[in-house]
Amino acid sequence: ISTHVERLGEHHQRRQELRGRLTAGYAEIRVRLGNWQSEYDDARAADERRLKAIEPDRDALRHRRAIVLESLKRAAGDLGTCQQWLRTYRAADEEFKLVEDMGGLVGELDQLTAQQEEVVKRIGAGERMDAARLAAELKAAESRLARLDQGLRDWDCNAWAVLSKHFKPKELRELFALLNADILHLPIGTPKGIVVDDEAAAVAAIRQLLGAIEKGVFAGPGVRIALGGLSSFDDKALRDRTFIEREREAVEKQARQLKADLEAAKGLEKLAARKQQLDKALAEKRAFRDRFERHLADRAKLSAMLTHEADQLEAQRELEAEMLGLTEQERGLDREITELRARLAGRERERQNVLRLQDDIRPPPADEPAGLPFPGPFPSELERLLEEYLYDLRDKRQIDEDIGRELEFIELAGAGAHLCETEDASIESLVESLASIPQREELYEKAKRTAIARLGSSLKGLRDNYHRLDAEVTRFNHAINQRTVSNLTMIELRLERNARVMDAIEELVKADELKLFADERRASDAARLLHDWVASDSRKLNLTHLFELCFVAFSHDGKQIVYRNLDRIESHGTTVTIKALVNMHLMGQLIEESRLGEVRIPYYLDEAASIDPRNQEILIEQGLAMGFVPVLASVKPQATATYCVRVANESGLGRLVITENDWVQLEKKPRPGGTPVA
Repeated sequence: ISTHVERLGEHHQRRQELRGRLTAGYAEIRVRLGNWQSEYDDARAADERRLKAIEPDRDALRHRRAIVLESLKRAAGDLGTCQQWLRTYRAADEEFKLVEDMGGLVGELDQLTAQQEEVVKRIGAGERMDAARLAAELKAAESRLARLDQGLRDWDCNAWAVLSKHFKPKELRELFALLNADILHLPIGTPKGIVVDDEAAAVAAIRQLLGAIEKGVFAGPGVRIALGGLSSFDDKALRDRTFIEREREAVEKQARQLKADLEAAKGLEKLAARKQQLDKALAEKRAFRDRFERHLADRAKLSAMLTHEADQLEAQRELEAEMLGLTEQERGLDREITELRARLAGRERERQNVLRLQDDIRPPPADEPAGLPFPGPFPSELERLLEEYLYDLRDKRQIDEDIGRELEFIELAGAGAHLCETEDASIESLVESLASIPQREELYEKAKRTAIARLGSSLKGLRDNYHRLDAEVTRFNHAINQRTVSNLTMIELRLERNARVMDAIEELVKADELKLFADERRASDAARLLHDWVASDSRKLNLTHLFELCFVAFSHDGKQIVYRNLDRIESHGTTVTIKALVNMHLMGQLIEESRLGEVRIPYYLDEAASIDPRNQEILIEQGLAMGFVPVLASVKPQATATYCVRVANESGLGRLVITENDWVQLEKKPRPGGTPVA
């Protein structure tokens, strides 16, 4: 226990220092608390007075700042208007920098006006002629002239010359009142005229038509036509060549006049376009003149506007400077208010903390020594002084507990003879006794051998219990593997022994049994190993420390799968079967064999349809043998079931009610394949 005694000495020294600090600190706290409240009240009252005095000043600053802001807005608006006027003026000055005076503009306007008036006059003179009508008349005259030219070219060989040999002019007028008179002008014997294949036949056909005309009326099959209402022709135009030539000259003269008139009418459109150009140019020039007149008027205002701009800029700078100063003053007051409020809140927190800490302050016990003198210094803040006092008080309590535990351990370790009535005296006695340890080593070795022998005797029962448990596990494995489950050949509950601990226990038990013939070194090593293992995690040795329980599943292909947790056993749908069998066998070990036939313990098996019928039979048979009966829950029929119980919600009660009528006993009958079916 030398290390424990050394720690006791250190704890004792520290406790003596804390005793001195606590004694001096408590006296200091009593003095400080007497002065603190009056200082706190004075400081709080001063801050509150200052806070109350700041508010009117800040309100006045805000009011003045609002006035200055409004003035600044007006000044900015006025300055913007002035600067916009100057920008407009400079743009106009740039536009009119090449204009010397108003006289040049007036002259240009007079010229444009004269040109406009001339064009208007010419347009008025030409508006009496219609270009479309003239074009139509010209086209008709040219067509008439072409027909006259054609008639003159074909004068000697046209249809009139041929027909006039056979018919009188009166007959031809009547006939061609009915027919188109232009036929008479067509040439004979040309593809574009008339081709006469049989003149006699043609004449006969015409005579037949003339025979149907009587007294100016054509009477044909089913029709009568009065020829007087039809336009005829002047045979003079076909008989007198000179007449045709004079008529051609008149038509040609008319065509020339019409062409000249048409050219004049078309020129009217150009005059109209010219008038539009002059109108636009005149309007632009007048607008330019008006802007120039306004610019001349603005020149007189330029000096005043520049002076006004400078004044507004200076006024704006002054207002901005004043606004900046007011804002900074307001921010300064806001900061001071924030600081005052924070200081008041901090003082209030300090007061609350001091009161809370004051409630926890306890004076040093009166029956304890004063400890070592503490010269100081103490913290200047009362709150910090109280906190440090409480820290020291907690440290003192912790050291008291540590000293108590060390003394208790030392007493349990067999050094109680060195303890005195007080802890201080006990510590002094233990420290003094530490020097006498060499003389006690011989006694220790003897006590050690005795303790090892006693330890072996104590552990013999624990070892025997382990061997009995191992035998029970073997018997359990034999019982659970009476039937094969699904695709697993065997499942085994296994104890994996803690080799180091078990070997140490076996060695200590052997030393107790052999007595004087035991190997003391090996027994001592085993005891030390067991002590270190127990002390490493503050264990209290029991049977569960000697092994680890696990499950081993053996598949048909010879593989072994080790599970540290039964919930992790999986084998293609057989998990439920294995868990149920293992749990029933484990619980069956808790029931006396003589009473296995007296009880039936029901267990609920959900989703029973997931277990194949063969595994269901294994569960039922082995369960009944151990006193367990399954309740299968399934929406499908189960061939292994003995009863079917209908479960339904009772109307209006919100609960499940099962009556005797809900139990239906099932009879099994073989299926053609040999599998029973309910």
